[in-house]
Amino acid sequence: MRTWREWLPEDVAHKATEQEPQRFAAIVSGLATEWKHNQDPALTLKWLSLFSSYLHVKGDYRSEDLNKAATTILDIVLNCQHSSAAQARWAEAASQLLRTWRHQIDITVPWRRLYEFAHGFVRSSDLSYEGPLILETRQASLFHLVHRCKRFFPSGE
Repeated sequence: MRTWREWLPEDVAHKATEQEPQRFAAIVSGLATEWKHNQDPALTLKWLSLFSSYLHVKGDYRSEDLNKAATTILDIVLNCQHSSAAQARWAEAASQLLRTWRHQIDITVPWRRLYEFAHGFVRSSDLSYEGPLILETRQASLFHLVHRCKRFFPSGE
């Protein structure tokens, strides 16, 4: 039994274990819907703390929900170039998701899009007001994400 449930009564802990996958599915569905309608990375940050808490629990989630979460978060990371802090935080969450459930996730990540994204990030001379710490964090999290996505590239390319 997980540590955080040891102090709970047995019936409450069992019920929480049963409801955990449905709650994760609801969070993933809400995040995907919000991103589909708004396409604004700043509005998706409210989902990040909820999503991260479920990443740390390491529950028994359905692979469909994990696949939907991975594709949605990768889409957020690749489409929010103008928000460095949001991009870095979502890239870290995506890296953790791909690392923790690498065997349950069954997606194909287009390597060309990641390559062009990383190449454009390195080559850009974007002088912004974020400062060197946020840019360093963004760069580290993005390259860590590219490393994690390597497993999900299409075979034969």
